[in-house]
Amino acid sequence: VNNTITDNTALGLLLQTNFNSRLQGPSTDDVQVNVADNYIANNNASDSIWAISATYITGTESRWVISDNVIHNNTGQSSDGTAALVLTFDAEVAAEVTGNAFVNNSVRASIRLVHQAEALRGRPQIHYNTFANSNPLQELVCLLQDESNAVNASFNFWGTEAFSEINALIYDGLE
Repeated sequence: VNNTITDNTALGLLLQTNFNSRLQGPSTDDVQVNVADNYIANNNASDSIWAISATYITGTESRWVISDNVIHNNTGQSSDGTAALVLTFDAEVAAEVTGNAFVNNSVRASIRLVHQAEALRGRPQIHYNTFANSNPLQELVCLLQDESNAVNASFNFWGTEAFSEINALIYDGLE
């Protein structure tokens, strides 16, 4: 919380759980991880700018909330998968991305969401984010293994109100 990550030439920030790790709350197996109020700017990465990996978490149900971050003026060099934020989750993780600003980044996508399992703990929620980047192929890329848990990406600012233009900024793997 409240970090500034700037002027890097590799991955700006990596937050990763350990292989077969166990997150545990004070009195229950439910855990909430908050990644909030960070400023990530002016990074030039060969791949993604910011990667969060919550996989191989066993024995708990966790909720990862990525909120109120500013991801600004970053550049990704990879032509096939560069994203400002890559989120990789497994079946026991619920994801919420809300209130973030993706502004003036030169990347393939603002958010690349990868589900590593067929059954998710609820639909990923992506709300109240601002997407204002220069020429992205997509702002939101969702690689789903279970289309019944499609991402809920309502109430975001896409830089346009035209449904066809918004639809072109989202890749959900179902097209």
